[in-house]
Amino acid sequence: MSTPFEALNADAFTSVIASVVTDNGFLMSISLRLVCTAWRDELATHTLHSHTRTLATDADFACAVALSQKWKWRARGQVALRPHFVNVLHTLNLRRCTGLTNIDVLAASSSLRTLNLAHCRGMTNVDAVAAAPVLHMLDLSFCTGLTNVDALSATPKLHTLVLAFCKGLTNIDALVAAPALHTLNLTGCDKLTNLDALAAAPALHTLNLTNCTGLTNLDALGSAPALHTLDLWGCHNLTNVDALSAAPALHTLKLTRCNGLTTIDALAAAPVLHTLSVTSCRWLTNVDALAAAPKLHTLYLSFCAHLTNVDALAASLSLNTLDLCCCYGLTNTEALNGVPNLWR
Repeated sequence: MSTPFEALNADAFTSVIASVVTDNGFLMSISLRLVCTAWRDELATHTLHSHTRTLATDADFACAVALSQKWKWRARGQVALRPHFVNVLHTLNLRRCTGLTNIDVLAASSSLRTLNLAHCRGMTNVDAVAAAPVLHMLDLSFCTGLTNVDALSATPKLHTLVLAFCKGLTNIDALVAAPALHTLNLTGCDKLTNLDALAAAPALHTLNLTNCTGLTNLDALGSAPALHTLDLWGCHNLTNVDALSAAPALHTLKLTRCNGLTTIDALAAAPVLHTLSVTSCRWLTNVDALAAAPKLHTLYLSFCAHLTNVDALAASLSLNTLDLCCCYGLTNTEALNGVPNLWR
């Protein structure tokens, strides 16, 4: 049998078709198809996406609806789903629904865990989903209309938040209050100039600041209690990262193309730093101090054109992997030949 649900963006879609097959009342296979109005007469051959899942009972049903990335929906409107459907929805992919402006109905979802709104340029407000009690992952990348995401600090289970290339954001201090926030991606948010507040985020483990060129100082992150992985690729206006040596949990630090850096000696004091990349940091001339880094296992120095001598690294007691590719200033690395277990 087929059971119609209300359409999403009614002016753009004809219907959501649910095909239900039962087996003695115990097993149910449900296939959801979202169909564009343009193809309403050819449902079978032009279904944009289908997702099938077998489950024990209707109450256990956790479905996924995805809109094809091949289409750019220009219709303006909102998500309109019946209450029962909202409360069994587990994963919703609305990527590139550029006409979408309102997702308030999702605030009522008691089951939504993953929501993808990437490239939804019409979205200017996502406050509604802050009330979603089990929302775990939210992708808002390239939502260029967003200027404020403060409400998300109240999302109790939010683990992963992607705000890449949300170029309208200038302040995200409120996110420090997000109790479960583990992974935050701010790639390309070049209008952010201060992230000091994030130092107090209790669960923040992974922070991606790739190409956040507005940042000039990250000293406060030296006190971030749980920060494990920090990616600063292309943050060329940073001139000093000494304070990061105090970060108690910092394991992986990527400083690739941070061309404002001239020294990283202080990082030798980082207590658990395991992996450090300073690839293409063109103005670094000396890394001798890193020989004293107690836990440094992997060091990437490729394309550091002004390095002329790395002999001091032979004294490192922990270094296992050393990348010196295209360090054209180095003429002799024989001192490293006797270092046990060193791969380069």
